[in-house]
Amino acid sequence: MATSDRSGAQPADPVARARRQGVLTWVWLAASGALCVVLGLVSVLSPGTSLTVLGVVLSLLLLGIGLSRIALAVGVRGWPPARRAVQGALGAGLCVAGLAGVAGAWSAVTVVGIVVGAAFLVTGVADLVTAGTGPRGVGRAATGGLGVVHVLVGLFFLLVPDVGLAVLAVLVGVVLVGLGLLQLAAAGLVRALVRRADALVARMRTDGAGRDRLRGGGPDDGPDDGPRVIPGEVI
Repeated sequence: MATSDRSGAQPADPVARARRQGVLTWVWLAASGALCVVLGLVSVLSPGTSLTVLGVVLSLLLLGIGLSRIALAVGVRGWPPARRAVQGALGAGLCVAGLAGVAGAWSAVTVVGIVVGAAFLVTGVADLVTAGTGPRGVGRAATGGLGVVHVLVGLFFLLVPDVGLAVLAVLVGVVLVGLGLLQLAAAGLVRALVRRADALVARMRTDGAGRDRLRGGGPDDGPDDGPRVIPGEVI
């Protein structure tokens, strides 16, 4: 059973800590992906989309993503401080942009295009930094891949911010649906990895050798005793 420190804030067991980070990762990806899909469909399917409707959709998107990034920075305590700071600062910036949209600061289509492009570009750079400073694994690859997509989308909107309201609404909707589906797929993959890790840990805990490996190795372990469970991170 996982143990905790006296504050109860962080599991002391490295296996439990890694599992907690994995769960937080797939929950965050699933929530962010679902939000992108829903708002993307609203943007595409709303007849006669107005600048006000598009502004509300994008404001809700930025607020949702910003709050989720802040929650991730606070919740994943196994991350290095710099990594958590990047995610927290990104979340705060996205929240400010979202609140500005709610307040009606986006008064022109060009402004909306620039805001969308800047938000995607900054998010992508932050994801690439997170992937570059994280441990090797599927989570790192997924974060890096999403970062590249975010950067490309951001550059596109920054280069052509004045495409017109109808075209911008459709483009934003299609991009959001595509990104949402990618995030949902990544969430499913990370969840499957967590479930496989749970099954492996359960099997290893049924025998003494497995328990020794989970604790980092017993006194009789030698160089040829086989692989050990190495504490790590999912993302």
